[in-house]
This record gives sequence, structure tokens and C-alpha cells, in this order.
Amino acid sequence: MLIKFLSPIFIPLLGIAITQTFGCTTYKDSSAIAQTSPQPAPQEIVQPGEVLALPGKLVDNPQTTNLTIPQRGKAISYTLDTLRNGRLGTQQIQTAKMLVRYPDTAYEAHGNYGVEYKLTLPLSNNTSQNQTVTVTLETPLKEDKLSQGGVRFRKPSLDFPFFRGTVRLRYFDDQGQQKTRYVHLWHRTGQVLEPLVQVVLPPSTKRIVQVDVIYPPDSTPPQVLSVRTLEK
Repeated sequence: MLIKFLSPIFIPLLGIAITQTFGCTTYKDSSAIAQTSPQPAPQEIVQPGEVLALPGKLVDNPQTTNLTIPQRGKAISYTLDTLRNGRLGTQQIQTAKMLVRYPDTAYEAHGNYGVEYKLTLPLSNNTSQNQTVTVTLETPLKEDKLSQGGVRFRKPSLDFPFFRGTVRLRYFDDQGQQKTRYVHLWHRTGQVLEPLVQVVLPPSTKRIVQVDVIYPPDSTPPQVLSVRTLEK
């Protein structure tokens, strides 16, 4: 069998390059490349606040049943699955041990595939004013030590999917109605996300928010669950 490959032929014609190769003709307008506008530099966003390893109970300390909300404009972020070179300042590696791995694969990028998290947040407002509080599951930029005093994000985010899965939310809304919601999440790494829940806590009150998630396969750590008190 004789296979004949045609040689490329380039013909400049009024600013349009015509390329014929293997019997296919493609047209490329050279002026389109010159008109492409440059992309703006990415904006880095730092979420000020504490980053804590996920404890057995999400409370201030073992002697209390409350989780005091952070100051306005700040957050508390609980790590769900830190890893080697991605401990987010917690000094803990939470990724499950891998018994066997191929030599050319990542050490701990599997996170905690299949682990079910049932998280209860007894949010408590100890101030004398109404406070708007959000709860968000996030995928910050990977970092071993916090170089900016908080977890970091960027706009635009890096175009790699790091988390794809569904969470269940149970809470009482601001009208006193009990809510159960299922939300499917698709995170890019470093993406700034909308909160899963936003509630207004009156002074000296408590509101319980429950977040359930099975860590989905094909996700990549680290992820954090953040409680944030808004500025307003």
C-alpha cells in the first residue's frame, strides 16, 4: 500500500494564510491575532482570619457548646483535608495514608476519597448588634505556611477543577423556617465562591447550621469550611 503525504503549501493572499496539508485546507486571518486584547493581571485576595485543623467538635473549646462567630470582616476556616506542602499553616496532614503508589504519581493528592463529614456549627453571636454570617466550602490556593495571614484566592481563578461534589445543608433561616438544601459544587482552585448559607444572627443568639458532605473522588485538596462575619 502506498500512502502519499502532500507537502504543505503556503500562499500569502491579502493578509490571509492558506495552508494545504494532507488534503485539508484551513484559513487563518492574521489580523485576528493582532487585535487580541491582553488579559489583565490576576488579582490576589486574602481572607483574613484563623485557619484551624478540623476538631472533633466545631466549638470554641471542649468546655462549651458554642462556636463564637469571628469579628466583622474576618473568618474562621476549618481544614477538611490538608496534605504535604499544603497544610495551610496548621502543621497537620489530614489526607488518608496511601499504602501503594506509582512512582510518577502525587503523594497525597487523593485527599480523603469517600470520607463522610457531618459537621455541626453552633454559631453564637455574643455581640450587642445583628451580625450577618456566611458558611462557605472553599478550595483556596495550596500553601504550606500562610504567607499573607489567611487563606488565599485569586481572580480569575486557575482553570483547573479541584472539587466536584454535592453537600447537604440543614438550618433555620431568618424567618424561623427549617431548611434542607442540596447543592452541587464545582470548584476551580483559588476560586472566590458564593456562600452556601447566609444568616442574620440577632444579639446574644445562637443558630445551628449543619453541613454534610462525602468527599468526592477525583477532587484535589486542600479544602476548608469557612465561617465569615460580613462587614455590614
